[in-house]
Amino acid sequence: MIIFLDTEFTSFEEPYLISIGLIADENELYFELAGISHEICAPFVQANVLPLLTGPVLKPIEGAEQLAAFLSLCGPEVTFFCDAPRYDITLLTPFLPSGLRWNYAVPSFQDAACEGLFERTRKNAFANGLRRHHALDDAKAIAAAWAATRRI
Repeated sequence: MIIFLDTEFTSFEEPYLISIGLIADENELYFELAGISHEICAPFVQANVLPLLTGPVLKPIEGAEQLAAFLSLCGPEVTFFCDAPRYDITLLTPFLPSGLRWNYAVPSFQDAACEGLFERTRKNAFANGLRRHHALDDAKAIAAAWAATRRI
């Protein structure tokens, strides 16, 4: 099953997970991690990510439990689809339950028209109310853009 994933994190230089959003079919999961000091966040994150945090706020072990429960609905093998695997996958991996068979994919396009459709659809999702730099809304925008490219 494909799971659309996005994370928000403290900075590019020293990334610590702040929040995670996942979409799989009709199921979604969003949580924020407790204990992240706002002082270690980059100015961009302080201005554009922190004001969008909505909870729930979980301890890391609780986040791992929620993720395991969510993934149990997705079958024995999953593909995480994200646009920044260097960060998204790296920050997700410590929370994954052992024994899960998984891989990841990033947007790749057969041609420029398909890539343009992906980007326009994602941009339109934000123009129509999704919040850019909110992990769950970013995952929803990626899912919508991916779905649009599958129709052509």
